[in-house]
Amino acid sequence: MTRRPWLPMLVALVLAGTAAWSAAGGTAARGPATGEERARVVRLAAELEARPLGKQADRQRRWLDGFLVEVPDIHVPVCRNLLLPMVQDSPLATPLVAQMLYSGAAFLVEHPERAGDEFAIYQAGVAGALRAYESASRDKPRRRIALLDQLVQKRERGELARFVRDGMTGCRGSR
Repeated sequence: MTRRPWLPMLVALVLAGTAAWSAAGGTAARGPATGEERARVVRLAAELEARPLGKQADRQRRWLDGFLVEVPDIHVPVCRNLLLPMVQDSPLATPLVAQMLYSGAAFLVEHPERAGDEFAIYQAGVAGALRAYESASRDKPRRRIALLDQLVQKRERGELARFVRDGMTGCRGSR
């Protein structure tokens, strides 16, 4: 496996840049998400969970990335502690960490009343990333990641919530 010591820094820079842009008023140019956009978030998140390596995956991720940066009313908290340490040496790192955000955004669209519940958002994000991982490793078995296989087993034993709760310790704003 190829070590990518730069990956955590890259993810941190992208996330920090997005937050800084948003805080500086970058979202002022547009209004809240439309119903059509919200439906598209849910649809694309599900499609990426099912086909994270599909032909349309890069285009779908670009749309979601741009949308989540621009839209002022859907704020997905980010906690790198949850998944990045488990996948940083994998070619699947970027799509799986991004999937946490997309699945978290889909959860927020479907459950807007839970917008302040970081635990629920993180849990939805990790669950979506695991579905994407299972799809990707089914398509390309040589890309299996032992730590994620163990996390799938925890999910199957009903222990995913504990993993998320423990993992979000130390994340900014976590309750």
